[in-house]
Amino acid sequence: MELKFLYPYKMMQNYIDNVGKAQNAWKEIMIAPYWKQIAEWAGDSCDFMRPAPIKDESIIRKQIEKF
Repeated sequence: MELKFLYPYKMMQNYIDNVGKAQNAWKEIMIAPYWKQIAEWAGDSCDFMRPAPIKDESIIRKQIEKF
C-alpha cells in the first residue's frame, strides 16, 4: 500500500487572493485538486463530506502561519 500526503493548506494563500474574484474559489482551489484522491476508496459518493468553506480570513492566515 502506498501512502500519499496531500498538502491543501499550501493553496490557502491562493484561496485568500481569489475569494472575491472567483465565485467558487473554495471548491476550485481547495477541494477540486484533492477530492478525487480523498474519495477514491469510498464505496459511495462522499460529496456530503466535503469541507465547508472557511470564510474568516483571519482563521486562514493563522493556519498558514502554523504550517
